[in-house]
Amino acid sequence: MKTFRWIILSILVANTACSDYGKTKVTDNTVWDKGGEAYYNNVIDLQTQAGEKYETWSKTMDSMEAINKVKQFFLSDTTVTSATIGSQGIAVQYSNGMRGGILINPQNGSVEGASSSGTFENMVKTSTGINSFVNSRKAICLFSVYWQYKDVLDVIERYYTSRLPNVGMNLAAVYKNSMASIDRFTELTGYGIIHIDSHGFAWPSEASISEIYLQTGEVANLNTTIKYWKDVIKGNLTVMLKSFTQLYFLSPEFISSHNDFSKDTVLFFGGFCYSNLGRWPELYKHFGGGGSFGFDWSVNYEKQDEWGRSLIDHLCNEQLMPPGNTGDWIAGLPQKGYWDTRSKRTVSIQYNGNPTLTLWKEPEVETSPVTDVTSTTAKCGGNVKLDGGIPITEKGVCWSTSEQPTTSNSRTLEGGDIGTFINTIDNLTPLTQYWIRAYATTNIGTYYGKQIPFITEEGDKVYKTVTIGTQTWMAENLAYLPTVNPDSSGSETEPRYYVHNYFGNNIDSAKALETYRIYGVLYNLKAASTACPQGWHLPSDTEWQTLEKFLGMSESDAYSDFWRNTGKVGYKMRSTSTLWGGNDSEHGDNSSGFNALPGGYRQPGIYYFMYLGVSADFWTSSWSFSEQGKLLGSWYRSLQGGYDGVFRFFYPGSYGFSVRCVKD
Repeated sequence: MKTFRWIILSILVANTACSDYGKTKVTDNTVWDKGGEAYYNNVIDLQTQAGEKYETWSKTMDSMEAINKVKQFFLSDTTVTSATIGSQGIAVQYSNGMRGGILINPQNGSVEGASSSGTFENMVKTSTGINSFVNSRKAICLFSVYWQYKDVLDVIERYYTSRLPNVGMNLAAVYKNSMASIDRFTELTGYGIIHIDSHGFAWPSEASISEIYLQTGEVANLNTTIKYWKDVIKGNLTVMLKSFTQLYFLSPEFISSHNDFSKDTVLFFGGFCYSNLGRWPELYKHFGGGGSFGFDWSVNYEKQDEWGRSLIDHLCNEQLMPPGNTGDWIAGLPQKGYWDTRSKRTVSIQYNGNPTLTLWKEPEVETSPVTDVTSTTAKCGGNVKLDGGIPITEKGVCWSTSEQPTTSNSRTLEGGDIGTFINTIDNLTPLTQYWIRAYATTNIGTYYGKQIPFITEEGDKVYKTVTIGTQTWMAENLAYLPTVNPDSSGSETEPRYYVHNYFGNNIDSAKALETYRIYGVLYNLKAASTACPQGWHLPSDTEWQTLEKFLGMSESDAYSDFWRNTGKVGYKMRSTSTLWGGNDSEHGDNSSGFNALPGGYRQPGIYYFMYLGVSADFWTSSWSFSEQGKLLGSWYRSLQGGYDGVFRFFYPGSYGFSVRCVKD
């Protein structure tokens, strides 16, 4: 005769209130008073008797015959409405809605048959995006059956302890055997990973599973039963009698009703049989963008352990770029199913929820604007907005005269943690182009914000100035030259710097020319917009009109296009230098003190440098648009030898004109 070790399951579910139980004279057995207590005790007594009878009968008859006799014993009681035999035991429905029975044949155990045969269809699609992030940085393990699988679960604990710190997490709590109590299952809020290893019971049978219950490690006692009596009569909390010791079982509703996961993105590992059946697959909907792993049948512990360790390794692998997520693990190796000869089917681990759930991601680093630039110093900082779950060990800014600076170049060094910071950098070279960006370093690597270019001031260069009316102007052309471009290199979107009659790209050679010393630099509009030193700016079209009207130009002429001749303003602005030409009619009288010199310009197209000694041409910062809103170009001014007026029109930003800065 085949004998099974027997386990009695009393799963209490109350769908509706019903009649009195047996000989107990009560009117309500769903409230914890004498009626409810009596009903509960009588059910436990009935199941204990059934277990004793099975123990006796299975010694003298075939096991299935003994099981059938136990079924008939249950059905002979007036409180039993149904008794269903399944591969795990007998599921019993009582007249008041309570459920119970005997768990005779727990099925999870060692591997049977080949572990890699069979087919498996993934429940999720692989995604390389990172949409969901486990925000709470601690994990909890609840090992209700540690006494039974000590060696396996010790390995799982070691994996969590050693792997989680790689991604900035830690194993905060491990509860084993009786410590995996009912109260512990109500204290899961605030954990990013919840790992449960236990047994699951299929209700009422494997042929037609309607619910799965999870075994806890707590011995049933009166205080806990009373405390959670509402869960007992709702079917969220049950009792199992194993070797005459009562243990609690629970449903997914128990977990969801006693924990608030609305602010936590949770990764839930249900390490128990059938944990992806019944209502367990819906549990992930209570997690903030998280997901849950579970098993679609009775699973052997060797495979469950293998998959648990593999999952931890994958999600904690700091070398993966992008970081490993739940979706690509479930779709990748190792194979997530095996052929079980006992159940004649493929048993697999499955996933519900966000397939892009990760334990870490790259930090978010922003570079702050560069301010207070001098010839040798500047201020810049950044903001580490998110550490990606991995602690920041260093942060700061790094800079170089080459693009994309790294921490191997010059850098500042701040402490760890997220947040904003500001640094002053020094020992810079005057009139030099630099690139700077913020960085944050973790034990995985260094991450950078967007690079920002800036140019140091000229240092000892002091410009002549003149006050005309209410404005203060430079009395010489701007000579700021952080880099130099040949005349053939043009652009409207990238800064360009030219020296008239210089066709190379060496700054020192360009500055050695007389044209640089006398006329300064020609700028395209992009370069002119940022070329003026601190405290000065590129004048607008309106500021030019203010100057012109102060020097005598009429209101109507000031707002007109092309040559405007009233007031002989151009003559007053041109210098008396013979550079304008050999006779008196070419130069001006410079009565304004503006001291314009004929530096010519750079024209896109066939002819590049033009009109040196003939015209002085200056950018404004104001754009010109058509009546239909179309961008036409930027306004500029031109003075020419022999003309008493000032030319006003617009040209594309690829032209190269001189710049006169006006004081802020």
